[in-house]
Amino acid sequence: MTILASARQPPIQLSEEAAGGANDSADSLALYAGGGVNVHLKNRLALRAIEANWLRTQMPNATTNVQNNLRLGAGLIYTFK
Repeated sequence: MTILASARQPPIQLSEEAAGGANDSADSLALYAGGGVNVHLKNRLALRAIEANWLRTQMPNATTNVQNNLRLGAGLIYTFK
C-alpha cells in the first residue's frame, strides 16, 4: 500500500498583478494512494491479481481545479535471485 501527499506554497506574486497583469501565484495539492494484491504461484513466479492507484491533484485550470486519475493493473511477477 502506498500513500503520498504533497502541497505547494505559492511563490512570490508578480507586481503586474495589481495592474491587471499576469499572476504567477497558485496553490496546489497532490494526493496519491494505491495498493495491490500479489498471489504466489511458484518459487519465483507470482500473479499480481489487481493493482489500483488513485491520483488527485488540485491545480488551477479552466474548470473545477480538481483532477482525479485512476489506474488499474494486473500482471505476472518474476523475481530474479
